[in-house]
Amino acid sequence: MKILIADDHPIVRKGIQMTLDALDYVTHTESVETHAEVLRAVRNDTWDLVVMDLDMPDGDALNTLSQLQAAEPDLPVLIVSVHPEDSFALRVLRSGAAGYLHKASAVDELEAAVARIRSGRRYVSPEMAEQLLSSVEGEAKDPHEALSDREMQVMLRLADGATVSEIGEQLNLSPKTVSTYRSRLFEKLGFDTVADVVRYALEHELID
Repeated sequence: MKILIADDHPIVRKGIQMTLDALDYVTHTESVETHAEVLRAVRNDTWDLVVMDLDMPDGDALNTLSQLQAAEPDLPVLIVSVHPEDSFALRVLRSGAAGYLHKASAVDELEAAVARIRSGRRYVSPEMAEQLLSSVEGEAKDPHEALSDREMQVMLRLADGATVSEIGEQLNLSPKTVSTYRSRLFEKLGFDTVADVVRYALEHELID
């Protein structure tokens, strides 16, 4: 099994790589640190799994997931993140990820996630499975779950202090389009100012 590991923190990359190299069915691992390098590596070689950080500075994991699915629809992607599962797991799973793992998880959880994905199934923690069941049963969700992927991307960048023009450059959108997404998410979440965005994102652990 060939696994590509993507994380912008060298210690995290090395830790994941050492864990996966110790598995007897893993024949090769390679690590990169940007979204661009992930896409390049997938274009240039064949992989059985990508283990990718949700937050890398050069791009957006949802965009990268979309591009990976377009290029290699059968390539599974396991997302790892410092963000709580209830903040992002459902969104990345809906976007096509094969699993979501918190970076505070034990090593054996990473091993279990890879083994499960290797067998052709998706991986979620027991806690996440409960949340998925609750969503099916109609229990209340966090308000930001109602946002589209684009609206969520714009909200996170606003919360990080980016301007409309900067967000447009990052997402390859016109400032007018970004402003439209901004207005929509403000309306959906009842925001009046960017300060409301920052406050909400911090309260829901969407940003550090």
